[in-house]
Amino acid sequence: MDILLITLGLVCLVLGLIGCVVPVIPGLFLSWIGLLTLFFVDGDTIDTRMLVYTILLVLVTTFFEFALPAKVTKRMGGSKYGQYASIVGLVIGLFFGFVGILIFPFVCTLIVEMVVSKDSRRAFRAALGSFIAFVISTVAKVAVAIYFIYLSITHVI
Repeated sequence: MDILLITLGLVCLVLGLIGCVVPVIPGLFLSWIGLLTLFFVDGDTIDTRMLVYTILLVLVTTFFEFALPAKVTKRMGGSKYGQYASIVGLVIGLFFGFVGILIFPFVCTLIVEMVVSKDSRRAFRAALGSFIAFVISTVAKVAVAIYFIYLSITHVI
């Protein structure tokens, strides 16, 4: 039974890592499910405290994934409408895969900022901010997923 649980846990961890860049797969949550599966392996493996810490890490990272575009857009000179547009663009982009998530926050922020401020330089900076936030949040998700794989290797295998 342990071999099945270890295999299932590792598959979830690898799919979770892939899911950090492929929007159809729920990346970090799937990685955490892999850790949860490894929790049930006999022996000195993953404990309850580690599961609690890692799910909190998933929740914080997911929160920042959605909050960061608005914050960085504002920091780069965007208006409140540009901040909302970056979040709306992110949600719309979910339906169009990785390219949609990459492009829609940028395009939505650019269009809204062009309408609101009528300053193309400011609009482009704000849109660039939403793109930079996307890159930062993706790198953070990948780092957390790799950390989960590291935890599983050091505690189970």
